Amino acid sequence: MPKLEQIVDWVFYRLAAHPQSLRPTLLTWLREGPLSWGLLQTLGDAIGLIGACVDGYVEPNQSPTKEALLRQWMAARTNDLAHERHRDLAALRQTLPEVLIDLAQAVLIDDARPFSASRTIDEWLTLVPEQHRRGPDIDWLTTRLVAETLPLRKPDLERAVQRLPPGAHRIVVALRELALLRPTSATRFAVRPHFVGRLVDAIARERALAAAPLFWGEALLHPIARANLLTTLIARASVQPESLAEDVLEHVELENPALVCAFETSFVLVGLSVLTGSELSNSVASALLEEQGALLLPQVGPIPMTRMLPAEPAGLCDLPGAFFLAAWALSEHSRIRGATLHSALDPWHASALPETWSLQLDAVVQCIQVALSEAPPWLSGSIRLLDRLRQSVGATVGSDHRTHELFGVGAVVDAIELGVVDWPDVEAILLEPWQWELFLATVNVRSTPENQLMQAVFNAWSDAPAPRTGMTFFEHCPDSWLNAAPAPLLARLMLTTEGERLRLHERKTLPASVWQAWLEVRQEVALEDEPTQPWEFAPNAIVELALQKRPPQSEVIRRVIWTRHEQLAIRHVEQHRTIHPLDAAAWLDAAPVTCGPTLARHAVSSGWTHAAQAVALAFERLLYRTVARRIDHWQAAYDCLNQLELERRRFDAKP
Repeated sequence: MPKLEQIVDWVFYRLAAHPQSLRPTLLTWLREGPLSWGLLQTLGDAIGLIGACVDGYVEPNQSPTKEALLRQWMAARTNDLAHERHRDLAALRQTLPEVLIDLAQAVLIDDARPFSASRTIDEWLTLVPEQHRRGPDIDWLTTRLVAETLPLRKPDLERAVQRLPPGAHRIVVALRELALLRPTSATRFAVRPHFVGRLVDAIARERALAAAPLFWGEALLHPIARANLLTTLIARASVQPESLAEDVLEHVELENPALVCAFETSFVLVGLSVLTGSELSNSVASALLEEQGALLLPQVGPIPMTRMLPAEPAGLCDLPGAFFLAAWALSEHSRIRGATLHSALDPWHASALPETWSLQLDAVVQCIQVALSEAPPWLSGSIRLLDRLRQSVGATVGSDHRTHELFGVGAVVDAIELGVVDWPDVEAILLEPWQWELFLATVNVRSTPENQLMQAVFNAWSDAPAPRTGMTFFEHCPDSWLNAAPAPLLARLMLTTEGERLRLHERKTLPASVWQAWLEVRQEVALEDEPTQPWEFAPNAIVELALQKRPPQSEVIRRVIWTRHEQLAIRHVEQHRTIHPLDAAAWLDAAPVTCGPTLARHAVSSGWTHAAQAVALAFERLLYRTVARRIDHWQAAYDCLNQLELERRRFDAKP
C-alpha cells in the first residue's frame, strides 16, 4: 500500500474543492487512530475512510477512540437512510453500534469462523444476542399483514403474532439497508466495508478482555477466537502485566477449563512481558508461580506441560519453549526457593536439574528459532536470560557433559569478547542458519564492539590457519562489521579468490592502512593465483608501489592496469623494455587497442623504433590492431607502424 500522505494527496487532488486545511489534522488522526489500530490494510480501506472524513461522516479529532469512530460512522449512515426512506430510525441509531459489537463478541466466543466471514441471513439472526431479540417486530408485522391483505382483526393479529420471527429480524434488515451486510453470493452476506468489520472486531476483543477471565477464557479455548484475542491480550500484558496477573489469580479454579486456560495463557504473556522490561512485583510473580506449579503436569509427556496448552499453537506464546522462558523470567528473582517449586519452573534455585532438562532446552530452541524470524519484543530479554542461566546453572547436558546448542552461541560471544575464541567454535555457529541469526542478535543485544569482534575472529581464523569456512563467516557479516575489521584482515580477504564475493570496494572507500597491509601481505602470495578485483579499485599510488615491488603476472590484471592507469603501464614498459624485453613485450600484448595512439606518440618521442625484437613485434601487433579497429587518432599508430617497418628494413639491409 502507498504511504498515507500519498493516498491523502491523491484523494484531495481528485476532489472538486480541495480541503487542504483538513490535511494535517486528517493525517495525524489517521496515524494515531485507524492506522495504529490496524484498520487500514488495503488502499480501499484508506480511501474509504478518507472519503468518510471529507464527506463529514467522521470528524477527525486529536484523541481518537475506536468506539467514537464507530458511532460517528454509524450515525451518519443511519441519518442518510432515515432521510432517504423518510423513517424515524432514532432507536436503531442508538442500538446498532452495540448490536454490531455484540455480534462480534458472539462470533468471538462461539463461532468457528471469523467475524469477517460470509454467513446466511439465518446464521446472522442466530448470532443476534438475546437482549436484542425481545419485543414484537412492528416492521415485520406490518409488512406481513399488508402482504397477505389481512384485515386487522384481533384473531388474525393473534395468529400473525404466533408466526413472528425473533426481534432480530428488524436488526438484520436494518444492517442490510445500511449496506453493512452486503451479499457475497446469492445467499450469503458479510460485514462491509472491511475497515468497519475490523473496527467492530477490535472493539469486541477489547471488551471481551475487559470482562471477567471466565468470559475471555472460554474464548481462548476455541482456535479462531484464541488467534483473534492473543494480539490484544499481548498488548494488555505488556502495558498492565500486574493488573492482568491479579485478575487471573483472583479467578483461577482447577475445575473450570476456561479459567485455567485464561490463567496459563496470562502466565506466559506476563512472564514474557517481564523479559521486555515490564515491572512486576515480587509477590505477584511468586503467586503466579505457585498457582502454575499446582497446575503443572510433570508426567504426561517427555517434558512438564501446562494443562490447557493447545496442540495447534495460535501464536508464538503457545509454544512450550515460550512457557519455560516465561517461568524462568518470573522465578529468577521470586521469593520461592528450592524444593518449593518444580525445577522445570525454577532452575535457578533447584538442588538438581530435572532429568528432562535437555528436552526442555530443546523446546526453548524451537521457540527461539521461530522468535528469530518473528522478532517479538521479548527476544532480546530472552537472550540475556539465557546468558544468565548459562552462567548460573551451566551449559552442559547429558552424561557426556556436552554444551547444549542453546548455549553455544553465548559461549562463543563470551570468548570473542575475551579475545580467546577458537575457530572451530566459530565454525559451529555457521552450521545452522538459526545459530547464525542468534549470533547476530546476541552481538547486537550485548553491544559487542565490532572492531573487537572482528579482531578476535581474524586472529582465530589466521591461527587456524585461514580455512575456507572463514569466507562463509565474512561473506555473511553485516557491512558495518567489515568496515570495522582490522586492516590485515581486509588485506588477506582481498588476496583470496573467494574474497571477490565480498565486493569490498562497494562497501566504502578503504582506508590507506588497508592498502598498506595489502602491499605487505601481497609479498607472500603466489602471483599466479592473484585475484583481479583489488586492482580494479586500488588507488594510483598503491598500484605504482605494487608495480615496483612485485609486478602482476596475470594478463587480466595487466589489462586492468592499462585501462585504469595507462601512464603507469607505459612507464613500466619503458623501464623494462631494454632490461627485460620479454616482460615488456608481454605487457604490450595485454594493452587494449585504445592505448595504441598514446603508445605510438610516446614511442616516437622515446626512440622505441630501436627496441629489442620481442618488444618491437609486440608493439607492431598493438599498432596494427589499433589501425584495423579505426580507434580515435589511429593515424598516429599508422605513422608509428610505418616507422617501425622502415627501421626493420634498414636493419635487414645491413651486410
